Amino acid sequence: MDSVPVLPPEIADAKLTVLIVEDEFLLRWAAADFLRERGYLVIEATSVPDAISIFESGAHVDLVFSDVHMPGTLSGHDLAEWLEQHRPKMPVLLTSGSPSEGHKLPPGAQRRFITKPYELGDIEAVIGSMRQS
Repeated sequence: MDSVPVLPPEIADAKLTVLIVEDEFLLRWAAADFLRERGYLVIEATSVPDAISIFESGAHVDLVFSDVHMPGTLSGHDLAEWLEQHRPKMPVLLTSGSPSEGHKLPPGAQRRFITKPYELGDIEAVIGSMRQS
């Protein structure tokens, strides 16, 4: 896993910190770049174990945006369930090319699903609605 970034003081006015968990480089890069341009602090992970390690390191995260289908044995759903146990109020936005995956979300007001392909602006809109609920 890549090292967890130390937050510089100038990030204090960032909208919020989003952990993007996506194994496809171009998708992760596009979403991360888009959100950073809009003032979000973004942390990137390429797998569920990496995402869990980021949480266990004590990094500050306000919201998780994760693909459902990930390499290895753990999926985005597994990450959402882990968060339900360890960070129950953590907002989670899952994505997949299979719309039926949205029906498998664990219960909770802070759980949303967006189908791939998505418009990058849709990510920000869903994140905004999750922060208000």
